[in-house]
Parts: sequence; structure tokens; C-alpha cells
Amino acid sequence: MNVMVDNLMTAFYELLEDATWMGDETKAEAHEKLAAMGRKIGYPDYGFSDEEIEEKYKSLVMTPDNLYENLDILFRKKSKKPLNNTIESMNKTTWPKPTFLVNAFYLPRKNYIVFPAGILQPPVFSESFPDSINYGAIGTIIGHEITHGFDTKGERLGALQSTFYFIVLNFFHLRILCFKINGITTQQENVADNGGLKEGYRAYKKMTTGKEDAKFLPGLNLTHDQLFFLAFAQRACWKATKANAIAHVLSSKHAPN
Repeated sequence: MNVMVDNLMTAFYELLEDATWMGDETKAEAHEKLAAMGRKIGYPDYGFSDEEIEEKYKSLVMTPDNLYENLDILFRKKSKKPLNNTIESMNKTTWPKPTFLVNAFYLPRKNYIVFPAGILQPPVFSESFPDSINYGAIGTIIGHEITHGFDTKGERLGALQSTFYFIVLNFFHLRILCFKINGITTQQENVADNGGLKEGYRAYKKMTTGKEDAKFLPGLNLTHDQLFFLAFAQRACWKATKANAIAHVLSSKHAPN
């Protein structure tokens, strides 16, 4: 995953360099923000010792015969969490999300990307998958989260604040109008999806350049380029009732799968 993140960041860097509608000053600021982007992969390197667990739960003294009091203790601890989060809001060592989540994140105020252990498993990622499938699935997700640092929300935070940048911003907003699948609601995710796909494919092709062609998978008469795009599509497959699908299209910030 670390190697893939490196490759995706390189791909994004190259796409910035190729952008003819951005000036050199703005590109330099974007490169600065990209270089400062951190990453969290799998799970934190702390919190597993007996001492750390005892410290975390020392205030949860439960009694076997008093449900109300137990709930009161839990609610009190929960109510203190937002305050602690505020105090820790700029601490970049803090693990920001539960590690079991099948999801990935970009945290704009801390400028880092997060890939919990929950998403690092088939069908999204496996060390036994061909590179084409890993880059088509988790690779495009990595690119998606990197792009969030420069989408309609991410562009307002971080290093990108110069006069040159705000001039270029007008060009940016004109160019993303074509991504309105459901008005402005999905635009932020549409931009990240498009960037993630471009970066993922670019990183995959660069990584395989000059290498011997990988063998076809047994039973599949598909090239590895085709497998890349198949993996990208497969990770978005879902089942839903008609009512749920309609509600998703009308309200979700993500485009329909």
C-alpha cells in the first residue's frame, strides 16, 4: 500500500505538470500541498498493550445489576469525546477512524489520506491479486482520496491561497461543470472519481512499462488493461431495492453506481 500511494502521488504530480490551464505559481503551491500530504494505512501503531487498554477504559467501571448507571457512565464518557477531539484536532498522530471500516478518507484540515484495515481485503485489495486488479480497485481509491485534497472543498484548504491560485480557481470551476451528475450535490465526488481513475491507470501503466506482460488469468480472456477497468467497476457494484436506489440518486453526494 505504501508503494502504491507513492506511485499514485507521482501520477498526480505528473498530471499537475501536464495541466495547461494552471500557471507555474499555482502548480508549485499544489506540489507543496501534495508533498505535505500524510497517510495512515491499516491501523495505528499504538493502543494494543495491556497498559494502553487499561488507561483507555479506566473510567468505565461497570456494575452487573444496574443498567441505568452503566448507560449513564457510557454516555458521560461519550459526551467528553468531542471535547477531547477538539483538543486533539491538530494532532496528526491520532488515528481518526475505526480500523474496521470498509472505506477510505481524506481529512482536509490535517491533509492526510486514510485507508483502514477494513478496506484492505478482497475484492478491493489483496497481495495475491495481479497489479492490474489492485490498481483498478484500491489504486483508483487512493487516487480518489488524493484528488479530494484539490477538489471543490480541498482546494479551499492548505497551501493553495495565493493571488495566482484564485485566478486559476475560476478556470477550475469552469472545467468541472461537466461532472454534474446530480447537480452540485455529487460534483465533489465526481471530480475525485475522475481524478482517481486517471491517476490509477497512469500509475499502473508506468509501473508495468518495460516489464514482461503478465499472464492472462485462467478462464478469463481479458487483457490486464481490461482487468484494470473491470476492477474499477466491480468495486462500485451494489444491490439495492428500487426505493433505496432512487433515494440514493436523489440525496447522496456520491454518483449512482
